[in-house]
Amino acid sequence: IYPFEADQEKNYSLALTHLNLAKQRLPKDREEAHEDIRRFQIKAMVGQGDAIKALTTVEPQDQTFRSVIYALRDQDPNADLSELYAVHARTHPNDPWLHYHKGVDASRRKDYAAAEKLFALAMRYDKEDTYTFRWQRVKMLYELDRFLEAYEKIKPADKTFRDLARMLQRDENGQGLLQLSLRHHQAHPKTYDANYYLAEGYRLSKQHDKADAAAIEAINLGESKYAKNRAFRSRTLNRYDQGRWQDAYDTFGDKDEVFSILSWHMSRQKDAASLRDLLSAHSNADPFWTAEAEYVDKQYAKAKAVLLKHYDQMVEDKSRNLYSTRDRLIRSMLRLKHFDEAEAFLPRITNEYNRDYFGAIVAAVAGNVDLATKRMEAQVDESDDYYLEDVVADMYADEDAGPALMADAFAEFRKKHPKPAED
Repeated sequence: IYPFEADQEKNYSLALTHLNLAKQRLPKDREEAHEDIRRFQIKAMVGQGDAIKALTTVEPQDQTFRSVIYALRDQDPNADLSELYAVHARTHPNDPWLHYHKGVDASRRKDYAAAEKLFALAMRYDKEDTYTFRWQRVKMLYELDRFLEAYEKIKPADKTFRDLARMLQRDENGQGLLQLSLRHHQAHPKTYDANYYLAEGYRLSKQHDKADAAAIEAINLGESKYAKNRAFRSRTLNRYDQGRWQDAYDTFGDKDEVFSILSWHMSRQKDAASLRDLLSAHSNADPFWTAEAEYVDKQYAKAKAVLLKHYDQMVEDKSRNLYSTRDRLIRSMLRLKHFDEAEAFLPRITNEYNRDYFGAIVAAVAGNVDLATKRMEAQVDESDDYYLEDVVADMYADEDAGPALMADAFAEFRKKHPKPAED
């Protein structure tokens, strides 16, 4: 207990004293506990400015190197680690993690060419086939628009293809994905991945007939329900992109599944008109979707009225859209500047974590700095694997809370909790 308390108080000298006592008294066969002591010892030494000492005195040094890196980056994401690298390189020049972390630094500087070479070195010296080394190298070649080179050079090709395809899928014109998928399909014409991503490449590049044929082939090749559903979604969205979503709804068979795919996509596309037409065709839709059409159309008062009318029944029925219902209700109230109403609604959110999450957004938008901070901290107390910096990052990224945190009232908050740098 004492090292944890001392660490939280940043009394690193006291923490180290207790850690040394714990280490002396702990039986040697308590390996996990000894590892916890080692980890906290490194954190305390880094906290008091002894990062190099920690690296050179806490064994095993190759593992300590990584722990020191993470501790320094927790303190300052932009910390200069060049001295640490130089010291570690003298005794462990072939440590793959040395080259990996130097590559991470280069990628943060957007020097993708240098980063790719460093990640290639990490892969060369790696004896455990560490996924992150390969993935980072693939990502750097993607950033350099050398994705075909990555596909040809980095093995195994099927894994590299999947990683690249997911990255290229984010590009709206689909040309890169189509080029890569055609290459992979030529070598592996009867595989699910080749046909699914080929369908997506054709869809994004607006070659709709070819997209449909490839999606049908992927559905037939899919071995799991997830795989088949993903290809079915691609085929359905291809019809939407053609302006023929009604055809998908009428002919694709499972109307509930087609409705689920189309409704969420129309919502993300802010296509209120099509969503209202879809609701006219799908008579048994959850009331959430009636409100969602209004919300997407920025008719927040109408959205709020529908959701409040059905909220208690949706809670009782354990609606699959309950979280989204709470989200839309709170945001509608905030955008209508009904701050007191939003605050009064919070006790009706039965999930304690969700209540603090939405409560922090409400307090932030209302300009209540102390309450917003308190509710952010409460989320950390309720979730062991969710740290305050993660909560704060989520708040900055939030569409309503983010702009509110940039107001003058939150100037001191921003000094204590700076907005995370964008990658």
